[in-house]
Amino acid sequence: MDTHLPVLNQVKSLPISADRLRLLHSIATEITTLLQANKKVNLQFVCTHNSRRSQFSQIWAHAFCHYFNLHTVHCFSAGTEATALFAKVAETLACQGMQVSKLTSDNNPFYLIKPFEDSQPLFCFSKTLFLPEISLFCSFRSTPYIMDFVKPFMIYYHFHIFYRFV
Repeated sequence: MDTHLPVLNQVKSLPISADRLRLLHSIATEITTLLQANKKVNLQFVCTHNSRRSQFSQIWAHAFCHYFNLHTVHCFSAGTEATALFAKVAETLACQGMQVSKLTSDNNPFYLIKPFEDSQPLFCFSKTLFLPEISLFCSFRSTPYIMDFVKPFMIYYHFHIFYRFV
């Protein structure tokens, strides 16, 4: 886990505006309340194409939740339209020490990304809030290995808290 500590320290030192701090504090307060009530927390990160910002947010939130032992927090991402995970995102995450496996090579490739050796992997690809890509994916690539990742994603996806990060 120590390979990600420099990134954590960099995040701690980023300048954040007062307005953004108030928003983050209210989100953190709500998440804390849910965790103290032993409830699952589902975080949804949304951007336009689900290719960079929302993917990075989902993956790093997942990594930080694992690092801080917040195992009842689940992280998701989506876009208002689906394109593809930008290849530099996968490359950057691999450079940060994450395990990145490209599972397909089509126009919207699927990646398995594992932040830590002992963490659950994330199944990453560009998708919309309504997930038509999941049903298409399941019909063409329904292997037991991949379906193990898709089924929980589909189940949790419909029961989450929406927070839009611009």
